Amino acid sequence: ITAIESEHSNSEQDRRWRTQCSSIQSETVTVTAADPPSSSQYLNGLKQELLKECPDNQVLQGFHSQFTGFTMTKSDVNDRRFNFWCANIEGATVTKKDWPGNS
Repeated sequence: ITAIESEHSNSEQDRRWRTQCSSIQSETVTVTAADPPSSSQYLNGLKQELLKECPDNQVLQGFHSQFTGFTMTKSDVNDRRFNFWCANIEGATVTKKDWPGNS
Protein backbone atom coordinates (compact mmCIF):
# COMPACT_ATOMS: atom_id res chain seq x y z
CA ILE A 1 0.00 0.00 0.00
CA THR A 2 1.43 3.36 -1.01
CA ALA A 3 -1.53 5.64 -0.25
CA ILE A 4 -4.69 5.59 1.83
CA GLU A 5 -7.75 7.81 1.78
CA SER A 6 -10.74 8.05 4.09
CA GLU A 7 -14.02 9.92 4.22
CA HIS A 8 -16.34 10.21 7.25
CA SER A 9 -20.08 9.56 6.92
CA ASN A 10 -22.16 11.48 9.45
CA SER A 11 -25.27 9.37 8.81
CA GLU A 12 -23.40 6.09 9.35
CA GLN A 13 -20.98 7.46 11.98
CA ASP A 14 -18.25 5.50 10.24
CA ARG A 15 -15.49 5.90 7.65
CA ARG A 16 -15.16 4.67 4.08
CA TRP A 17 -11.62 3.74 2.99
CA ARG A 18 -9.71 3.44 -0.30
CA THR A 19 -6.17 2.19 -0.66
CA GLN A 20 -3.67 2.52 -3.46
CA CYS A 21 -1.71 -0.68 -3.96
CA SER A 22 1.64 -0.93 -5.70
CA SER A 23 3.94 -3.57 -7.03
CA ILE A 24 7.58 -4.04 -6.07
CA GLN A 25 9.96 -5.35 -8.74
CA SER A 26 13.02 -6.99 -7.21
CA GLU A 27 14.30 -10.26 -5.82
CA THR A 28 15.96 -8.59 -2.83
CA VAL A 29 14.42 -5.64 -1.03
CA THR A 30 15.76 -3.60 1.89
CA VAL A 31 13.15 -1.83 4.01
CA THR A 32 14.36 1.05 6.15
CA ALA A 33 11.84 1.50 8.92
CA ALA A 34 10.84 4.99 9.92
CA ASP A 35 10.17 6.21 13.42
CA PRO A 36 6.48 6.93 13.98
CA PRO A 37 5.69 10.64 14.15
CA SER A 38 4.44 12.20 17.35
CA SER A 39 1.00 10.85 18.22
CA SER A 40 -0.28 14.44 18.28
CA GLN A 41 0.53 14.98 14.57
CA TYR A 42 -2.74 13.78 13.05
CA LEU A 43 -3.52 14.01 9.33
CA ASN A 44 -7.20 14.75 9.78
CA GLY A 45 -9.58 16.51 12.11
CA LEU A 46 -12.72 14.88 13.44
CA LYS A 47 -15.22 14.13 10.65
CA GLN A 48 -12.68 15.36 8.09
CA GLU A 49 -11.32 13.61 5.03
CA LEU A 50 -7.74 12.38 5.06
CA LEU A 51 -5.21 11.44 2.44
CA LYS A 52 -1.73 10.02 2.97
CA GLU A 53 0.45 9.31 -0.05
CA CYS A 54 3.89 7.82 0.48
CA PRO A 55 6.70 9.44 -1.54
CA ASP A 56 8.29 7.52 -4.42
CA ASN A 57 9.93 4.23 -3.38
CA GLN A 58 8.20 4.19 -0.02
CA VAL A 59 5.35 2.04 1.28
CA LEU A 60 2.93 2.42 4.16
CA GLN A 61 4.60 1.13 7.32
CA GLY A 62 2.17 1.85 10.10
CA PHE A 63 -0.56 4.00 11.56
CA HIS A 64 -1.93 5.34 14.81
CA SER A 65 -5.43 6.56 15.66
CA GLN A 66 -7.24 8.20 18.53
CA PHE A 67 -11.01 7.94 19.08
CA THR A 68 -13.05 10.88 20.28
CA GLY A 69 -16.69 10.43 21.24
CA PHE A 70 -18.97 12.94 22.87
CA THR A 71 -22.41 14.50 22.47
CA MET A 72 -22.77 18.15 21.62
CA THR A 73 -26.00 20.14 21.73
CA LYS A 74 -26.69 19.75 18.00
CA SER A 75 -24.76 16.65 16.95
CA ASP A 76 -22.72 13.70 18.11
CA VAL A 77 -19.01 13.57 17.48
CA ASN A 78 -17.79 9.99 17.13
CA ASP A 79 -14.72 9.66 14.97
CA ARG A 80 -11.00 8.96 14.89
CA ARG A 81 -8.00 11.05 13.98
CA PHE A 82 -5.24 9.19 12.16
CA ASN A 83 -1.57 9.35 11.42
CA PHE A 84 0.24 7.12 8.91
CA TRP A 85 3.94 6.81 8.17
CA CYS A 86 5.99 5.32 5.37
CA ALA A 87 9.17 3.23 5.11
CA ASN A 88 11.90 3.50 2.46
CA ILE A 89 12.28 0.66 -0.03
CA GLU A 90 15.82 0.19 -1.39
CA GLY A 91 16.99 -2.13 -4.15
CA ALA A 92 13.59 -2.20 -5.82
CA THR A 93 11.23 -0.14 -7.89
CA VAL A 94 7.83 0.61 -6.40
CA THR A 95 5.23 1.05 -9.15
CA LYS A 96 2.08 2.80 -8.01
CA LYS A 97 -1.20 1.48 -9.39
CA ASP A 98 -4.36 3.47 -10.09
CA TRP A 99 -6.75 4.12 -7.25
CA PRO A 100 -9.72 1.70 -7.26
CA GLY A 101 -12.42 3.01 -9.57
CA ASN A 102 -9.96 5.23 -11.49
CA SER A 103 -8.79 2.73 -14.11
